[in-house]
Amino acid sequence: MRKNKILPSLLMGAMVLSMTACEKTNKTLEPNFAVSNIEFSDCLQHHDSRGVKGRYNTDSVSINYHNGTVYITHYNLIVNCGFERVDVDINVSSDTIRILESGYPENADCMCDIDNSFEIKNVPSGLYTVIIENWDSNPYCQTYRF
Repeated sequence: MRKNKILPSLLMGAMVLSMTACEKTNKTLEPNFAVSNIEFSDCLQHHDSRGVKGRYNTDSVSINYHNGTVYITHYNLIVNCGFERVDVDINVSSDTIRILESGYPENADCMCDIDNSFEIKNVPSGLYTVIIENWDSNPYCQTYRF
C-alpha cells in the first residue's frame, strides 16, 4: 500500500516541476519599446483651417532601421499652427507598430506643414506593419523587414 502512495506523489511532483521549468524557459518578455529624439521643424507652410482640399503639400515618410532602432521622418505632417510640441505615441503588438502623431496644443484656426522625426528604440528585427496616424483619415501603412 505504501508503494502505491509514493509513486503517484513522485509522478505528480515531477509533472509540476516540468511544467514550471517549461514556463520559465519558454516565457518571452515584451521588448521595452521607447520613442526618443523627437525633432520637428517650424511651420513650413500655413493653411487656412477651412482650406480647400488639395492645397496641402503631399506628405511622405522615410523609415530606416539600424541596430534595434527605427528612424522615422514624416515630411509635410499637417498640424495645428498653434502647436508648441509634437506628441508621438506608439502601440506595439506582435507584428504591428502603430504610431499616433499630433501637434499640441490645437488652439489656432489654421494648419501648417512640418517635418517631424523621431526614433523607436529596442525593436527586435522582424517583419512589421508600420501604421502612422494623425488627423488625416488615410493613415500611412507599410510593411517593413527590419
